[in-house]
Amino acid sequence: MRMVVPLTSNLSAGRFPFTLRIDPSPTNGLLNPSIALVFQLCAADVTHLGNVKGQLEHQYINKINELMRQMLGL
Repeated sequence: MRMVVPLTSNLSAGRFPFTLRIDPSPTNGLLNPSIALVFQLCAADVTHLGNVKGQLEHQYINKINELMRQMLGL
């Protein structure tokens, strides 16, 4: 199992709390600016996840971790 934060390319989703805009880069492999929907955090079986396309940069991981802590009251 892995904890998953879904992404959307619908930038208007950034109006919701516990979201984070992620801009494309060669490292993360995104093709379009995207919004991480931290408030939709869920668990997924690794067999249901596809191939790795990229990796989020540390500044995004750190901010997502911060948003998760805030959202969960930790």
